[in-house]
Amino acid sequence: MKKLLILSVFILNCASYNFEYGSSLANFQDQKFKDFKANKPLTKEEETRFKSNLWVKTAEKLAPSNLVIRHYCLIDLFNKYPSHKRKIKNQLYLLGEDLYLEGYSYWLYTKPFLDEYSKEFGEFGLFIRDQDKKFQESAYLGTDGNLYPAPFGDLRHEPLDIFLQAAEPVSDNTEIYPLLIKIFKPDTTEYLVQKCLLGFNTHVPDKVQTVQVLNGTVYVKQPSGTLVPFKWYEGYDKKYGSKEAEFNDTFSPERINSLNVKEIWKEYERIFME
Repeated sequence: MKKLLILSVFILNCASYNFEYGSSLANFQDQKFKDFKANKPLTKEEETRFKSNLWVKTAEKLAPSNLVIRHYCLIDLFNKYPSHKRKIKNQLYLLGEDLYLEGYSYWLYTKPFLDEYSKEFGEFGLFIRDQDKKFQESAYLGTDGNLYPAPFGDLRHEPLDIFLQAAEPVSDNTEIYPLLIKIFKPDTTEYLVQKCLLGFNTHVPDKVQTVQVLNGTVYVKQPSGTLVPFKWYEGYDKKYGSKEAEFNDTFSPERINSLNVKEIWKEYERIFME
């Protein structure tokens, strides 16, 4: 009965919320980050657009992700007060206690917001340095002499940032529990990547894989032993071949089972019954 009441209140209050997400939300966040750096304040409409985003409030529990972190960072930066610090910490705990689960490309997408937050409020500086160090330790050497990030998550084919191109050799064997193990062999670098489901976040590793780097080319080792090329990320619009495939992956039973349903209902109570 209580759940029905919450849903009823939700329906009645929908008009006061927006459900912006995906590329539209990401582009809005990117533009507002530029505005913040240029000391341009939010308009009343933009402030409302930030605070009334129901997708972010929902994704905080259902799909912890870069967009949630970026959103809460921006609200606090514009307000000049770290009121969402705990929420950001919780997201980082879920996404990156050991190594940022969405992969290096999405770490680059999130890091500038955390950097700015660190400058303003003195938070997350140690976390940022620790993540950079772990991406460096788990990297592999490309044929061009550059270090490339461990192949997991939705990853674009690009080297580590210039400041992470180590002056000294990177460790051959690295274990970052529970996500991956990097093993150096005379003719290859091999990664054992674990499945780390996190609700409806489709950027994180969703299967156990053995990934091999041979002469700078990255392959996924199939159960049969066959090597197939690693699929580089080229944008969410190219991730799936069809909307049906996207739906089936996003709402797979395994992803649903990875959610903490009790905590989700507590959050809905807080949002709609306060």
